[in-house]
Amino acid sequence: ISFFSRVGLNAPSSRTIGPFRSSPVWVRIVRVSNQVYGYFSDNGVHWELAGYEALPFSGSKYYAGFALSSGDNN
Repeated sequence: ISFFSRVGLNAPSSRTIGPFRSSPVWVRIVRVSNQVYGYFSDNGVHWELAGYEALPFSGSKYYAGFALSSGDNN
């Protein structure tokens, strides 16, 4: 599980590497004020923090999403 964030258009991304999990895994994004938190869960009941970022919420449009990757370059 990794949490990626980017604080602005064309800004570099940052990455927080979490623990390995086999599927299925639940994921959740939560916004509290200007903080965005990413969580994961094996059962959808008990959640673990994957990472967080303080974002400058000054514009009118923001996008959040999920991406999947095996992490295998072969």
